Amino acid sequence: MKILREVTKWDDEYNIGGHIYHINDNGMLVAFDNGTGLVEFKVPKRFDRARRKFETLDFVPDALPPGAKRYVGSKGAVYIVTKDSCSCSGFKFRGKCKHNDNYEEL
Repeated sequence: MKILREVTKWDDEYNIGGHIYHINDNGMLVAFDNGTGLVEFKVPKRFDRARRKFETLDFVPDALPPGAKRYVGSKGAVYIVTKDSCSCSGFKFRGKCKHNDNYEEL
């Protein structure tokens, strides 16, 4: 999983940078934050990087939604875990994962 922040310099008419995108290992968009809170998708969506610039983040800098916890995986990936969900690919595929199973301990 990669967490990207858009740093594209658009002209004033399209000044919408700074959004944060959560991209799975297949290059699909699984969640994003446009400044109003994290939105997770039940089904990953195609993510187009054309004519846009991004920086890779090691962590999610913005506040988490209520009840969510940040979990750093063994390989450095950052997952957003709630009592009923996780942003990791295992949860998307199976509907459960070790991060979600250990939610109370995080």
